[in-house]
Amino acid sequence: MEVMLPIWPKQTVLQEATADIASVRGVDLAFVDDYLDAELADEVEKQLTEVHGARVKRFIKKSGNTPSPKPVIEEAAQCGAAVVGVAMCGSCTAATVYDAVALERKGVRTVTIVWDTFEKAARSAARIQGSPDIRFAVIPSRKGSDTAEEQRGKARVATEEIVRLLMAE
Repeated sequence: MEVMLPIWPKQTVLQEATADIASVRGVDLAFVDDYLDAELADEVEKQLTEVHGARVKRFIKKSGNTPSPKPVIEEAAQCGAAVVGVAMCGSCTAATVYDAVALERKGVRTVTIVWDTFEKAARSAARIQGSPDIRFAVIPSRKGSDTAEEQRGKARVATEEIVRLLMAE
């Protein structure tokens, strides 16, 4: 099943990331978050800040199933890199990928956090938007029996993948 937004931006060429990232330590890092998985998102921010030394600027979207307002993307694009997430349902996956593509088009190296059950939908949305090669940190989806601590554990693993992908060429 492919999930698509009803309105797509005009196709533009992606810019190269403005600079290679050798480390996230000291980097201004935008975190555009729908806050639908609070334990995971809060722990990712904590790990990026406390363990990896990034200066995280958090942007919490008012609605997870719509793209971020243009001013949010513009402000996030001022950072050296970005993380967007969490793609965890059909409409929020499309909106999250939309945000990632918007940031990539501005030359910002971006990683999108996506649950494994929505990876195919996320990759389809990226392909439809003309950006099939954006980076995804794929994590196991939340199960009804998962505890907050289990989500934080997934976040710690995901953060290592996020950092690796941000530094990858």
